[in-house]
Amino acid sequence: MIVTVLHHPDAGEGEWPAGRLQAHLAAAGVHGRYCTAGDEGAEDIARRARGILLVAGGDGTVARAALLLDRALARLAIMPTGGANNIARSLGAYVPPERIASVIGSSASASLPVGEMRAPGCSACFVEAVGIGALTRSMQADMHGLPRSRKRSVGRDALRDALLRAEPCRAAITLDGAELEEPSLAFEFMNITQIGPGLRLASPAAADGRLAAVWLPVAARDAMLDWIAQPHASRAPVREARVSRIRVRLNGEPLRLDDEVQTDAGDQVELALQEDVIRVLVPEVNHESDSRA
Repeated sequence: MIVTVLHHPDAGEGEWPAGRLQAHLAAAGVHGRYCTAGDEGAEDIARRARGILLVAGGDGTVARAALLLDRALARLAIMPTGGANNIARSLGAYVPPERIASVIGSSASASLPVGEMRAPGCSACFVEAVGIGALTRSMQADMHGLPRSRKRSVGRDALRDALLRAEPCRAAITLDGAELEEPSLAFEFMNITQIGPGLRLASPAAADGRLAAVWLPVAARDAMLDWIAQPHASRAPVREARVSRIRVRLNGEPLRLDDEVQTDAGDQVELALQEDVIRVLVPEVNHESDSRA
């Protein structure tokens, strides 16, 4: 088994520095090439990974590594040391970091498609979601230096504040050729089920090459504010549709791709999924119950 380890030691609250991670992997019988995310040459090492690319970090590190991966030659394994760990949770790939050996040694895997945004003169890929509206605005809150538990609560508070102030989005949305006319406060075009500060907005995806288009109607503002306080007690009060192609005229609305607001996408973009998927290792036993908050 060939393993390449890509590590973000500052993810979460920095509980997994290089020495601890390497000692833990060695004790678990996992040996391979180690590199630190952000170091010179790390991206090239991830591109050339064979067998298994093990990413120890949060969602940002996992998403960037996924886009570097050679999907024909390597599978992705996630050691979730970040705050929300939305990608791992969405795929059923979450285990407490101490149990990463149960993922590395697993024969089971889940499919992670890659989304593509196209605009005149540019294109970009995404792993998590493309967003417009209240959630995009709330994700611009400063989380630097906050502990994991505080990031989640601060993120949810920021979303409440954004929802209270939000006006209906100006963007014009077309889903598989049909214009979406319902006035809404936020749109999320999701490749996974859970985004932002640990919020599950989309239902589990069927592996059918379609994105989850999720939107929050203006009339559901109060219901959403209540739901954010207990997001695991019920389904989010949003609308959802599975679609193959999405066209967006932004009309001045900021556009977020994964965790970054795009400044050069122009006014009109199209979204779809690529055909090739990433294989993500998942544990034989689901440990999600160990980690819900």
